[in-house]
Amino acid sequence: MVRLPSSAMGVSRGHSRQQAVVPELAHSEVRFDTVRLTPEQLVPGDGYAEHAKLFRVLEDIFATGSVLAYLFAEAQSGGWPTTWCQRCIAAIAMLHACADLDPRDTRAHILVAGSLSFAGDVIRESENHWRPAQAIAHNRWQRDRPILSLGKEARRLRAIGAWARA
Repeated sequence: MVRLPSSAMGVSRGHSRQQAVVPELAHSEVRFDTVRLTPEQLVPGDGYAEHAKLFRVLEDIFATGSVLAYLFAEAQSGGWPTTWCQRCIAAIAMLHACADLDPRDTRAHILVAGSLSFAGDVIRESENHWRPAQAIAHNRWQRDRPILSLGKEARRLRAIGAWARA
């Protein structure tokens, strides 16, 4: 793993292109051609085990928490049932607690898996509460909801591995 500014010599970015999911966030290809690195740009240790894997756990926590916060705002403006709102707040609180755990700890992976599972149930239940006045927001939600599937297999394997270690 390296730290490399996107403006470095030899780094080029392709044209931005919209995706079907969250098209407001453009994606592009990045190419590296004869990029020169200094020793200071090398991140010490195993970049995958010590950074990417740990980031993935935190990304799952924060992305899911952000989705729940968005849905909670829609719930407040749409007058969704208090029972759903309570479950949503509980899921956010669980994820908040998970964010403070060591992402290398097997117990943390088990708690994160359980919290993400509960949060997934709350997110699925939200489909029952959209109001006609929220049609524009609901259409955007339907369009972007598939992003939650990204990393699903990695989360599943991480949970299986954690339970096996426990």
